[in-house]
Amino acid sequence: VLPLIYALSGRSASEVESVKVDENNRESFTVTTESHPFFDASQGLPYNAESVAMLLSPLAMLLGAYLAITAHNEIQRLGMGFSDDPQWDYTAAAGAGVGVRGPIAGAGGAPQAYGAVQGQGPPRGPPATFQRFTGTAHKLDA
Repeated sequence: VLPLIYALSGRSASEVESVKVDENNRESFTVTTESHPFFDASQGLPYNAESVAMLLSPLAMLLGAYLAITAHNEIQRLGMGFSDDPQWDYTAAAGAGVGVRGPIAGAGGAPQAYGAVQGQGPPRGPPATFQRFTGTAHKLDA
């Protein structure tokens, strides 16, 4: 936004040229500054397209921020996310006095492992849908 505010009064471009080196190894420079209005038909399409882009950029950022905030609020309103999965039940984990990935409170407040059906205790072994990798291992070189 600040470059846009600065450029609204006119855009300028500077060019630095080395002029000469004298006998004491001192170099002289010439700085040429050219200023033009924010929109200038004599500068051609690329110059004016840059001016349009400078105007549209903050508007696009505001639109993106609005869409992100609206999407976030809609997801929160619909209750989608990790809260529907008992594995991510933060409130139960906090109430049982354990970490987020630790056991959650089951029936009667007893700790219960994730994935366990209430009243059956912790699951034994991997789930039935889990298959161990049976292929050949390969080490990748760096």
